[in-house]
Amino acid sequence: MKKYMKIFLLLWCLGASLSLIAASQTEDEISFFNAATKAYNEANYKLAIDYYEKILEDGYHSASLYYNMGNAYYKQNKIGQSIYYFEKALLLEPTDTEVLKNLGFAQKMTIDAIPTKEENGLGRTYEQFISQYSLHFWSLLAIGTMMLGVFSYLFYYVARDPKQKRVGFSLSLLLLIFSVLSYTNGFFLEASHSKDNPAIIFETAKVLSEPNNLGIQVFELHEGTKVQVLESFESWKKVQISEGQKGWLKEKQLKLLKD
Repeated sequence: MKKYMKIFLLLWCLGASLSLIAASQTEDEISFFNAATKAYNEANYKLAIDYYEKILEDGYHSASLYYNMGNAYYKQNKIGQSIYYFEKALLLEPTDTEVLKNLGFAQKMTIDAIPTKEENGLGRTYEQFISQYSLHFWSLLAIGTMMLGVFSYLFYYVARDPKQKRVGFSLSLLLLIFSVLSYTNGFFLEASHSKDNPAIIFETAKVLSEPNNLGIQVFELHEGTKVQVLESFESWKKVQISEGQKGWLKEKQLKLLKD
């Protein structure tokens, strides 16, 4: 009995220690966030960004944090970094109107006027809907509804009353359909994430026909332009802009949004 008591006390102490560490980290994040807000309000944008970076180093990420960093960089006229963090915020909150508005302001400051290829309204609405939840959520929902569907079918199988059998069968069929829809949403979300590898250009870049300095210049991109990264080769990235043009540039000239 004493042996089990010691194990219990050890586990309790460990849990309490982890809770204290988590609470301490949360207090640090709040402290840094408040300090960053104070620095931002005093127009000390560089100091505000330093505090935001400390929060990121602690592993905390949120749309509001990226949004604030985007604003701080925008105030310093660092358009590439500003667009980068606004886009990071949109990955977490795709429909946030404030982020979309400020991103639009920043994009007007860029040199490259590349039109964005928009999906049709229905497809865009569906993508926004499934993106509100994680792949983990859709997977659990598909499994959970499938299990409930099986239990409902078993209820239908053992029930004797015709009314109960109809209810059990209808419910199992409905849950099966819901499970398939959840799986489909997760499938399309994963496919969307795998093909979508956006990045922001951080400096003027000559896009070449080959992944070496002997390649012919195909076109030129400037700070703040959004591209899709198609593949990598050593220190080079093959990118594509929304108009469809492709080429290679140095890895250091851009920064991936899904890093």
